[in-house]
Amino acid sequence: MKIAFVILHYENIQDTENCVFSILNLYHEKIKLKIFLVDNNSPNNSGYILKSKYEKDDSIEVIPLNENLGFSKANNIGYQKAKEWGADIILVSNNDILIEDKNFMSKLLDIFESNKNNYAIIAPDIINAKKFHQNPLRNDAFTLKKSYKNLIYNSILLFFMKIPIVNNIVFKLEKKRNEKWFENYYAQQKNDKISDIVPHGAFLIFFPAWIVNEEIAFPSNTFMYLEEDFLKKYCDRLKYKIIYIPELKVKHLEGRSVSAISKKELIKYQFKLKNVTISLKKYIKFLKEKR
Repeated sequence: MKIAFVILHYENIQDTENCVFSILNLYHEKIKLKIFLVDNNSPNNSGYILKSKYEKDDSIEVIPLNENLGFSKANNIGYQKAKEWGADIILVSNNDILIEDKNFMSKLLDIFESNKNNYAIIAPDIINAKKFHQNPLRNDAFTLKKSYKNLIYNSILLFFMKIPIVNNIVFKLEKKRNEKWFENYYAQQKNDKISDIVPHGAFLIFFPAWIVNEEIAFPSNTFMYLEEDFLKKYCDRLKYKIIYIPELKVKHLEGRSVSAISKKELIKYQFKLKNVTISLKKYIKFLKEKR
């Protein structure tokens, strides 16, 4: 049994090394394991540091990219490498994920043996630093109406974020609103298997029902954001089954507390709004083309 991990790296070398270490600790006698580490053209040259660190380890292949391709395209390169290697299962992971359950592989193999032809994508219980359970991301993907509504809302936010002082107020209000929404939705773990959901993109498990037929993991061409909605709609059309399985658990370091609002945070938020807006436009086009 060949199992491959695809890890997308960008700048934060400590998180990536910790992620790799947690995976390498998942030894199982029935599994041949390989990690495909994709460096998304980190400007701090950390990708080349990782390449040097792991060059003598046959179970790790570091793939340095010549440009930052964003989330979908960079992960798809790693997925293609894993597929060429002949992986039976491909796990696509953020670099700030830790797998602390020593029985993770045994549980995964049990699920695989009984459902390898039924399930296309597995969404595990992703627990972040605030103890929120991030799966399912949502019960269903954005509709066309919801997408237009969010596009207008984001465009208004982008406008106000360009105004000094006002941008600080807007950011604080939005941060508080988002935190409240996350607390209401993610605070409680879903204890039962749930199918037909939008999975969180921080950690996805692809089974043969997907791998055999699909050349890429993410059918979106966005730089960042809404990849999960594109994926859900694509699965709906081709009758692929996505299922949330709470027995599989991973830790997501996202959600670690940040104190005061800095200029860097504001820039990062503006970057997010800009890319979400671009992604929404592409997603709306995607929905309209397939109607």
